[in-house]
Parts: sequence; C-alpha cells; structure tokens
Amino acid sequence: MTDTHSPQNEFDHESAVRYELDADTETSTAVIEAVAETAGCDPLDLEPLGTYVNPDALDALSTGSQGKLDATVSFLFGDHYVVVRSDGIILVHAD
Repeated sequence: MTDTHSPQNEFDHESAVRYELDADTETSTAVIEAVAETAGCDPLDLEPLGTYVNPDALDALSTGSQGKLDATVSFLFGDHYVVVRSDGIILVHAD
C-alpha cells in the first residue's frame, strides 16, 4: 500500500535548504543546527531530536559508513522534513 500523503512523497528537494556536514560536527548536531537555522530560532528552542529519530543512528550513518554506504534517512523534525544522506548532505524543508 502506498501512502500518497507521506512527507517523502510531497517533499520537493529543489525547495529544500541544503547543508553540508562538517567533518568536525556530529550528524545529529548538524541536523539540529540546520533545522534551527531554517526555522530562524535557537537550537535550544527545538524539541529534542530524540523525540523524532535516534541521534546515535544518525551519527553512525556518517561515521560508520566511511564512504562504503549509500544511505538516506528521512524524517519529520517538528514542522520540518529532514533528509540526511550518508555523503554528508542534509536537506531541510519547512512544512
């Protein structure tokens, strides 16, 4: 069964704000900073990332792959649809 109203089906990568992961920043931290910047708020004003996704799993996506994994994780973070790619690209789309 296909959910035609899932965020992934409605997500337009062209209208997303693109961030590149810094080698010194954990993926989970970068996601929080990217969403806060897109929302125009302080990162501390956001709900905890762990409410939406496992932060350790996000961090493992980039650190554990070492270029061997081609993976994408997508999830809603508050009102923002987030796509995290194993190549270090983070896309944030405000709903």
